[in-house]
Amino acid sequence: MISLSPPSPSSSTSGSQQPVVDPQPPVRRGGRPQDPIWDEVLVEDGIVSCLKCVKIIHTSGKGHVERVRYHFDKKCSKRLKTPLVTSVFRPAMTPAKVCEFHKLFAMWFYSTGMAFNKAAHHTLAAALRLLTLSDIVPTRQQLAGDLLNVWYDDFRSKMMLKIADRRCTGVTDTWTDINGKAVINYGLVFEDMTVFFESVYSGSDLHDAPYLASDIERVMAKLSFVMVAAVVTDNTATNQLVWSKLQQKHPTIFFHGCISHALHLTVKDLVQRLPWLGKLEENCRKLVRFFKKNQQRWYELKQLQHMEGKPALVLPADTRWGTIERCFASVHQSEKILHAFVTLRDFLRGRNKEKKAKRRHTYDTVVAKDFVKQLEKALTSLSVLSAFQKAFEKDTKPPSDVYRMFLELSVQYNALSIPISDHADASEDEDSSNEDSDFEYY
Repeated sequence: MISLSPPSPSSSTSGSQQPVVDPQPPVRRGGRPQDPIWDEVLVEDGIVSCLKCVKIIHTSGKGHVERVRYHFDKKCSKRLKTPLVTSVFRPAMTPAKVCEFHKLFAMWFYSTGMAFNKAAHHTLAAALRLLTLSDIVPTRQQLAGDLLNVWYDDFRSKMMLKIADRRCTGVTDTWTDINGKAVINYGLVFEDMTVFFESVYSGSDLHDAPYLASDIERVMAKLSFVMVAAVVTDNTATNQLVWSKLQQKHPTIFFHGCISHALHLTVKDLVQRLPWLGKLEENCRKLVRFFKKNQQRWYELKQLQHMEGKPALVLPADTRWGTIERCFASVHQSEKILHAFVTLRDFLRGRNKEKKAKRRHTYDTVVAKDFVKQLEKALTSLSVLSAFQKAFEKDTKPPSDVYRMFLELSVQYNALSIPISDHADASEDEDSSNEDSDFEYY
């Protein structure tokens, strides 16, 4: 039987075993080795696309390898990103930078009039923490202490250089702070600006003429860099003694009271000496207070005034007698609104006798036949002083205008021709011991 299987090597005719030969590697072509970056891209028909983000890099084939590298370094969305160390560990500010920030922050803080407790607000610290982890917000104690002294000394030095060898007027103002302590402020007034100089706590010292005179001389000794032409104080009997005492020692300097305050005292004297004017001031004060004490009445009245473009009622201040003219003007402008308000059907009804009496007084004041005429007459009398008050509230007004004002006052009041019945009774004592009546207007 014939076998169809291939012959085995041992059954070859030659009887010898053939060796096994390994395949030869392909012959390497000449040139530079290929950049490994090409293993990260796919090149087909000259289009080079990224294997990571599947975006086309360019269409120039295997060329412009720098474009491919730039793509993987900057543009590929799948590339590995190494964040900066400063993004995790942000650098702390140097002490010099923190000190500089404290000074600039304090200057902004003082210039805007911020309250000291606002510096410790948590939202401010959170906002600055986005910029640096350093604790750079100055504390309340720093703002009220060292930083305040630094900026005050710096600003004072700059102002001294700016106002050196110029004529100025010294101004004193005595007041009481929120803790009940007596304080005396000293300022300097120039033609175009007003400068705060210093503040003194008098403590247990009595504000008599010797103390005030010595303290003014102490401040004047510090003002050697300017020429003090005048010193203005309050218009009190004690300060009048200070003027006479200092005028003898310093004959080239004028010592006088505040002309604006003098005009306020003039208004007070007019109200006290003219019975009809004093009664009108009392009635208008009660009228305004009646509306302001009730929130609903005050809101309804202001709504009506707003609809007609009228200003709100003004309550005269106890120590600012010039506000009496503003009170009369506000009542006169809203007279029709007040008349319609008090003539409502249920206006005179009240829960008790006291409230009924107040409503009756308000009603009688507004509906009086001569109410509007008295308001107009009062405004005519006080408008003369009001015009001068507004003029002398400005620091740029020269002191020489004070003398001209008192000359014009007599002329303008004589032109008003006030009837003799409008003046005080002839039996009234003209030599009153009242301090304001004894005040010398000069």
